[in-house]
Amino acid sequence: MMEKELAFIWWLGKVGKYLLDEYQFSITHIFMENPELGLASYDFFHEGFNEGKDYKEFAKEALKRYKERES
Repeated sequence: MMEKELAFIWWLGKVGKYLLDEYQFSITHIFMENPELGLASYDFFHEGFNEGKDYKEFAKEALKRYKERES
C-alpha cells in the first residue's frame, strides 16, 4: 500500500475510535449495517483527510451529519 493510503486508514481509525470513546457511537457498526452508507460516505471522509482536517473535529462534523440524516 502506498504511504498516503496507510495514513488515510490510520486517520479513519482515529475518527472511529474518537466517536466510540467520546460519544459511544460506532461508525463501524453503522457501516456494517448499512454498507451503502459507507460507500456513499467514502468521498466525504477522503475529502476531510485530504484537506488535513483534525480527526476530532471531522468526527464531530460526521456525527452531526449522520444525526441530521436520521432525523
